[in-house]
Amino acid sequence: MAETQWEREALSTDRLGKNSILKLLFEFSIPAIIMMTFNALYNIVDSVFLGQAVGEAGIAVTTLAFPIMVLLMGLSALAGQGGNALAAIQLGEDKIGEVERTVGNTVLLLIIISAIIALAGIVLIEPLLALVGTTPELHDMAKTFVQIVMIGFVFQCIGMGANNFLRTEGKPMLALITSMLGTIMCIVFNFVLVMWMGLGVAGSAFATIIGQGIGMVPVIWYLVSGKDAPFHLKLACMKPDVHLWGRILSLGIASFIMQVANAVINTILNQTLAYYGALDPVGASGALAAIGVAGRINGFAFMPAIGVLMGAQTLIGYYYGARK
Repeated sequence: MAETQWEREALSTDRLGKNSILKLLFEFSIPAIIMMTFNALYNIVDSVFLGQAVGEAGIAVTTLAFPIMVLLMGLSALAGQGGNALAAIQLGEDKIGEVERTVGNTVLLLIIISAIIALAGIVLIEPLLALVGTTPELHDMAKTFVQIVMIGFVFQCIGMGANNFLRTEGKPMLALITSMLGTIMCIVFNFVLVMWMGLGVAGSAFATIIGQGIGMVPVIWYLVSGKDAPFHLKLACMKPDVHLWGRILSLGIASFIMQVANAVINTILNQTLAYYGALDPVGASGALAAIGVAGRINGFAFMPAIGVLMGAQTLIGYYYGARK
């Protein structure tokens, strides 16, 4: 008997219910660990190039922006990881129609969130800069960097948020490759815009969102038209469903709260560094730059744990939905 379309499409996820859980955990978590490491490189890449081109002030700007960037990642995870968890459960229940509605509404939520952030980047930029401890001498550079990142957040929001679904599609390596592509392009455009064209913090911010945009394209392409994808992103499934939004956000709230806590800690640290650094010969910029470098390196220590959790999320959701 010939295979049905669904049977052909199910091959990439069929192993979720059959293979060894330990084997699956390695298969899904190792790419996620590497992916999170590459995602952590965005701020480091900006720091490296701005440190070379602008000096300690450039590194200080990325340190000031870091709590805001962490919060933006949390908002992407709020919808992206929440939607992915729900989709994994529904996939385990073999409810493909509901999975596609979840994917569509998750992407819609990501678009709405990114629009709100872009508006906040225009309207609330001054309170945000004051909140993260921006000093007068760093104000203009920090404003330029943060505004560009917030207005262009749509690429990070949709790219990172929708990337979660690739693991549920049974494509953890594709999720990794798309993330690596974005980071590599960020490095390339940082070199071109910052080192070659001399655009400073504006060039670094544009390089970041360009890299994120390039990484987003293959994610959306696969979700829309991947031939072996067990479910797809469809325009018809993006019809707003407030009840579904509630389920998605409730499953993503834990990841969001963790990122908010991280942002609060870094904001307090920035405020402290700006105040006491100004009283020391090193200065506020020097203090922010020094701790910024140490903080970026320290951040790598958490990537393996986060990667394991992201890989496990798909498996836990699927087996929960399958009542196993």
